[in-house]
Amino acid sequence: GLRVAGEYVLPVYHSSSIARMIPAFDTMIGRLLEVGRGVELKELIHLCWPLYHTFHQSPINFVKEILIYYDGCKTLDRSLRLELVRLIPGLRGMEGVPQRCAQTWATTC
Repeated sequence: GLRVAGEYVLPVYHSSSIARMIPAFDTMIGRLLEVGRGVELKELIHLCWPLYHTFHQSPINFVKEILIYYDGCKTLDRSLRLELVRLIPGLRGMEGVPQRCAQTWATTC
């Protein structure tokens, strides 16, 4: 963390200008879903997943909220759900998680 004025320790994500872009990426993900731009959303996920793994405060909650909020969205197909699940640290490429389990989660959320 970052020590400010000798007493407060801020989380690491406050100390990087790149990490401050995470909320903008969160918003972009929602907007791309709303306007039906699934291909662009997949490209954005492929570009930003390292930032999510490193700097996002709660990637699991973010992915869960996106999957719940946009559940009826036509753009949110099975492959895009799987891409969103891969934003969760430890699940990129689904290492350590059986493929069938990840696919079931992506299709039932």
